[in-house]
Amino acid sequence: MNTKFALSTIALAFVAATSVANAQSVTAQTSEHSLTRAEVVADLNAWRASGLEQANAGKAGPDVFSAAYQAKVANYEQLTGSNDAQAAQHSLTRAEVAADLNAWRASGLAQAYAGRTTPDVFSSAYQAKLSHYHQLTQQS
Repeated sequence: MNTKFALSTIALAFVAATSVANAQSVTAQTSEHSLTRAEVVADLNAWRASGLEQANAGKAGPDVFSAAYQAKVANYEQLTGSNDAQAAQHSLTRAEVAADLNAWRASGLAQAYAGRTTPDVFSSAYQAKLSHYHQLTQQS
């Protein structure tokens, strides 16, 4: 159980850090992967139809390791046409994941998320760590 908790904490910390980084770098730019309004609405409808919206509605969040949640994810992927080929295009090698984890640790972000409380992601200390992490990951 502790291993699952630790892994989910690390994953959550990574998502939180990248979300903050993405939120800061969002600009009005066109991407080759931009979606139309209709595609976004269709995806939202699939999210709702799969039951993932309801599963993620609580304050505590879903048990992402449960069979029920995994079934909802599979249903969502089926509804949206997601497949393993798409996932393989974005998968990282073991070495890439290890390098990213080392950068995470070297930047101080792992330590920032080590306690029971979430760090202040808007503080200058956190922003410096995040900037250092981005510098480390850009070098590879």
